[in-house]
Amino acid sequence: IAAFLGVMRCPCHKTIRVIKDALKREKVNQVGSFVWSYLKAKQGSMNPAERNLQMLLKWHVLSRKFDRDPRKFSRFTEWGSFSHDDNFGTHVEDAVVFSPDSYLPRSAYTNLTVNLFGQSVNLFEIGVRAEGLDTMIDNLFGPEGYFTNPNAYNFNKNRKPSTNDR
Repeated sequence: IAAFLGVMRCPCHKTIRVIKDALKREKVNQVGSFVWSYLKAKQGSMNPAERNLQMLLKWHVLSRKFDRDPRKFSRFTEWGSFSHDDNFGTHVEDAVVFSPDSYLPRSAYTNLTVNLFGQSVNLFEIGVRAEGLDTMIDNLFGPEGYFTNPNAYNFNKNRKPSTNDR
């Protein structure tokens, strides 16, 4: 996915064709769903900085093979608006990447950009990456986890009743 995002910084017609052909043969659902959602989002982008990519994708029809549930599969989402009259717009990108070996996301990122008078100004960008959270969640909530034993978290067992409890 990182390699794909690197290539998409400066795409050309040949790159788009190669990616589209590779997407048809992709066997990893997490990679396929991310690439598909990225290309689909960029096709309908309102961001003026994405006009070149949008023109490259204009005539390509994307298979719905990787149109998957965004709660379980990697995805890229984009929202935005742009007013040509005022030459002003906002743009938000969101990406969540899952590993094929985990039910929790491996990384996530959000970006807020303002387009003003032909310039893009990045106001906010945050990204997180984590590995091994599955083990911690299983230790807390799994069959042998901390929260499956009611006595382990009964905070009221030593409390004496007060007159207000009656």
